[in-house]
Amino acid sequence: QELCRRWLYFTPPLFYGRFYLGPLGMPFRVPLTTVVGAPIHTTKCTNPPPEAVDAVHAQYCASLQAMFAKHAPTCGIRFSEPLSIT
Repeated sequence: QELCRRWLYFTPPLFYGRFYLGPLGMPFRVPLTTVVGAPIHTTKCTNPPPEAVDAVHAQYCASLQAMFAKHAPTCGIRFSEPLSIT
C-alpha cells in the first residue's frame, strides 16, 4: 500500500473475500444464528411516563440476558459472566 500511495498519491482499499462476482467481491461465509424471544406486550400510549418506559426496558434487558444465557453455549460462545448491557 505504501508503494501505491507514493505512485498514485492515495491508498486504494484492499478487499479480502470471495471474488467470483468480479470486482465487487463477497465476504467469506460465516454461520449466523438468529434467536427470537417471546413478545413483550405493551399498551399503546402517545405520551408514556418515564416509569413505564423504564419498566418495559428492564423487561427487555432481562429477556435479552435470559436468551443469551440459554443460547450462547449452543452457538459456540463461551462466557463466564452474564451479558452486560450498558
